[in-house]
Amino acid sequence: YRRLGADAAVPAAAAARVRRGLRIAARLAALREADRPAEPPERQPWFAGLTEQARPISEILAGRLSADDPPPVRRYTGWHPAHDPAGGYARLLARLDAAARSGTACVDLDDALLDELGAPPADSTLPPWPVDCLLRPLRPCTDGGPVAVLETASSAGVLDARFADGLRTLHGGYGNSDAYRAFLAAVEERSGVRFVDLLVPPLAERSANAVRRPVTTRWWTGDPDPTPYYGSPGGQARYLPLDRISLRRADGRIVAEADGRRVIPVYQATLSPAPPYDTLVRLLLAASHPAASYLVRLDALDAALPDRARLPRLTAGGDLVLAPATWRVDRGKLWEPGDDLLTKVRVLALLRRSAGLPRHAFVRTAPGAKPVPVDLASLTALQLIERLCAREAGTALLVEEMLPAPEDLLLRDPLHGGASVAAQLLLRLPHDRCAGRLPAPPPSVTHRGERLVCLAPGDIHALTDPVHG
Repeated sequence: YRRLGADAAVPAAAAARVRRGLRIAARLAALREADRPAEPPERQPWFAGLTEQARPISEILAGRLSADDPPPVRRYTGWHPAHDPAGGYARLLARLDAAARSGTACVDLDDALLDELGAPPADSTLPPWPVDCLLRPLRPCTDGGPVAVLETASSAGVLDARFADGLRTLHGGYGNSDAYRAFLAAVEERSGVRFVDLLVPPLAERSANAVRRPVTTRWWTGDPDPTPYYGSPGGQARYLPLDRISLRRADGRIVAEADGRRVIPVYQATLSPAPPYDTLVRLLLAASHPAASYLVRLDALDAALPDRARLPRLTAGGDLVLAPATWRVDRGKLWEPGDDLLTKVRVLALLRRSAGLPRHAFVRTAPGAKPVPVDLASLTALQLIERLCAREAGTALLVEEMLPAPEDLLLRDPLHGGASVAAQLLLRLPHDRCAGRLPAPPPSVTHRGERLVCLAPGDIHALTDPVHG
């Protein structure tokens, strides 16, 4: 919410390192997903009624709602055990398991290893779309080391949507949203498609900020009133009623059309919508471009190797941390709830020393569960751990190293005595191209072609939030 200063820019060398690490991360994610290929929408029972004959979305939605079959909830649960014992993903897990058994602290994954495992090339795994990398910057080491922790890499325009209006008001503009709007407009001009923003109400009145977003498309559908989403500038877009949109199958994909023109729905909010809008979103996004819902996340390795007491940190080419080191702590080694305070402190100190736990960590009860920050050298850790154990049954606690640790935070707050500030950095890649630099005309996405032209904005912006990290 405050400007970092004119000289607070991301160095080009650091952006290049993130780009290199992202290429490896994308290949790794593709190798993992190849072990459990997702069922394409056209083969799912949810879309069994779709044929080459177009049907109105309202008719399809009514049928799904009457079937009382809500869409499955998608939640990240981390890495999974290998399904194909002879596949590249299984061989990768075997290497990581061997490293965990030998006590290796860090495993660095590079292109040579991924080539050996048969991972797809980076050019086929990175989407032809601007990508937002959510990073936690790390303090530079004299002997090298990663430049940041990669939390997620996702399609542009989603993570920063709710902040765009505030940043524009405070600082007189926000280049990321302007450049993304130009990107979508350029793709429309070259391919003939029409991007349509899907507006659905928030879960509650107090969470209305979660659906705020800048105007990036020329059309919207869903909620006819754009004011809660776009604010007063919403007049820049035109409303497309849902009853004018139809779905059909074409060349193995689900296609959305309106008035005889191909439309590509996009959903630029981070929260899952409430019924019946969850059904509407799932139906329309099945006809979106895959790059518009791209996501890479590679933490929570513990779900794939549940028998190891400690898992090493994973890095990509020495540039990015993909998964922090994790410890699995047997709850039976903890204190009893009725023990006195001194006994609890002694047990925790002994556990830290014997297991080699870091002082600052994130603790959770299961892979994919919400992590709780804990200072294991503080008395507050006792109550936090007891609450976690009481909240969910289980035999173990998962302890993940906190990167960066509080003493390694890079940003300082000059208005509060130079106090440390927890911050995330939103880095849009590629950062050195704009909407005016188009390659050769892409294949039409109206029929078989699905590879949109690759563009990206030229601005890099940081989002810092001292309160929420």
